[in-house]
Amino acid sequence: MKTRYGIWLWATALAAAVLLCGGCVKTHNPDEEGNSGWTPLTGDNVPISFATRLAAEETKTATPLPNDADFRIFAFYQPGVVDDDPAVDYTGTWNDLAIEHWTPNFMYNQEVTYDDVASKWTYSPVKYWPNNAENTITFWAYSPYYGDDAILKLKKANSIDNYGNTVPGVPEIEFTTDGTRDLLVSDLAQDLSYRGGNPANGTVTMTFHHTMSWVDFRVKKVDDGDLYDIVLKSIRLENLCGTAAYKLSGWGAGWNRGNFPAYDCGAGAGTVLYKDEADRITFPTGGTKLLLLPQGLKNTTANLEVIYTFHVKGSGDAPVEYEENVLLGTLTTLWEEGKHYTYYVNISPGNPILFTAVAAAWDSEQNGYFNVD
Repeated sequence: MKTRYGIWLWATALAAAVLLCGGCVKTHNPDEEGNSGWTPLTGDNVPISFATRLAAEETKTATPLPNDADFRIFAFYQPGVVDDDPAVDYTGTWNDLAIEHWTPNFMYNQEVTYDDVASKWTYSPVKYWPNNAENTITFWAYSPYYGDDAILKLKKANSIDNYGNTVPGVPEIEFTTDGTRDLLVSDLAQDLSYRGGNPANGTVTMTFHHTMSWVDFRVKKVDDGDLYDIVLKSIRLENLCGTAAYKLSGWGAGWNRGNFPAYDCGAGAGTVLYKDEADRITFPTGGTKLLLLPQGLKNTTANLEVIYTFHVKGSGDAPVEYEENVLLGTLTTLWEEGKHYTYYVNISPGNPILFTAVAAAWDSEQNGYFNVD
């Protein structure tokens, strides 16, 4: 089960290709930046406002998102019924025409940020709900916004073309990780209308989930600590895909293979290991996470390398360095999005390292831990 993060969007939006209000027709002309140009009507139109909180499915906690976080939201306007003749105007839903018709010209990659002074989430320009139930809006969002094409690109679905505010459907996200970058993506909030039964105050519920795999290592030595020293020098994952495209249906095939260190002492002395289970050391250290693309782990490609030194206590010999390798596919055949994989490493000199792996969902204990800055 995925840990999910609910974002409640208290929202209203004036969103009609043609709205009739007391005989007055309202239209809009989006500019190149995706600003809609909608003119607010008088009366009971309510501006969109945002409130966000983490909401694990098990506990429904109310832990706020970090105040330096942001998210980007897209809103797709559907005009609904404005004519009795079905040949003239479409009366269907998002699922019917999303790929060929609906475009995010109502809200395009809209930045939402936190105002510490006002203690609320803000964005500009403010938008409004449609004034009748037939005109609906579908929402989709992602977080964080990296602002760097080398990390995150928005692409037209099933195409090499870039995504824009006139492109139908939800974009694919071409994403590259360095092992520390997270990506949260929301489910579609489909066909919503403030006058068509939406919750009080125009609330729109957006549900986000982790799309990455979280990997860590727990390492100890096997034998009594009085006989010898084991010093860990590095843990490295090799030949893993670092780039892939995320779609509504999940991750596509990855590419751009590279190496990802979980630990590297560099020119340092390394980390001394101990026998007791309570002293088992977790890597990466310092509260960081190793966030990697979900992918199949081919037996002939993806590799785990561990380097350590062995030294008999009291001897005048120099420490001896060892390098051990294991194909990841022999331990875990697949990394899935939203799951936490822990590899247990037991080191005993003169024998192969014992590797085992355990997988679990990112559960409520990690509620406040995802990276959104």
